[in-house]
Amino acid sequence: MTFLFLVIIGGILIYFYSKNKGPKKQLGSKSMGKPKPAPANAPQKKMSVYTKKGLRDFSIVGANHFGLDRIENQYPTPFMGYIKCIAEQRLGVFRDDNRQIAHVPKSNTKLYNSILTCHNGNNMAWGNLCYDGHDKKWTGSVTTPLGYTTEEGERIKNIFHLMGLNNKDIARKDKSSEEYLNILERHKRVVVDIEELKLDLHYQFPRTFIPSVSKYFEKEKNWKGLIELENYMDLIENLSDLYKNATLKRIDIAKSNL
Repeated sequence: MTFLFLVIIGGILIYFYSKNKGPKKQLGSKSMGKPKPAPANAPQKKMSVYTKKGLRDFSIVGANHFGLDRIENQYPTPFMGYIKCIAEQRLGVFRDDNRQIAHVPKSNTKLYNSILTCHNGNNMAWGNLCYDGHDKKWTGSVTTPLGYTTEEGERIKNIFHLMGLNNKDIARKDKSSEEYLNILERHKRVVVDIEELKLDLHYQFPRTFIPSVSKYFEKEKNWKGLIELENYMDLIENLSDLYKNATLKRIDIAKSNL
């Protein structure tokens, strides 16, 4: 009887031992297997670009790598040129003479994508650059028009061309009546293009120019030239009462002499 009892107890122990030795499931983990390939028609991640037409301003860096003259650029120096995709996610800033002067920070992927896809990797730009002798570093910014057609881009270039011509001619002391009127005509074209293209440009024309012209025309007895100043009432209305009344009086004198 004792022997039979020991046999039963032994059988029970062998059963539980063999059960515990069997394969165990690992808790808290699942077989990941191979990742499923994405469907052929899965939507691709949309490239981030500027979709609204307008002028975009950005800081520029890296001017210290291009051998620029620190003395010539100790004050903010304006430049005309373009920005261009020069490497993966890298935009170079160039002057009109094709010399690279800086680049746009590499983190600006939205601008890079916009220039690459919407402007064939190259777009006109303008800005300013300055060397700070105190902090011993270059600072600057660049503006580029995004979303404009080729024709609109040419009109923007022409705006800066006309502004440049006017700046040079206004600075000259001796001017003829024809040159005075040419300056005013360029101004008018600049204003019209800025308004039609809806450009956020801080354009200013010298307020003293119209009074100077009217005084010169009166001295030269150029009555037709004085009457023509009525085509630039935007400039006359912007004058102080003193200069405005003096200019309008000269125009009235011109009319009485014709």
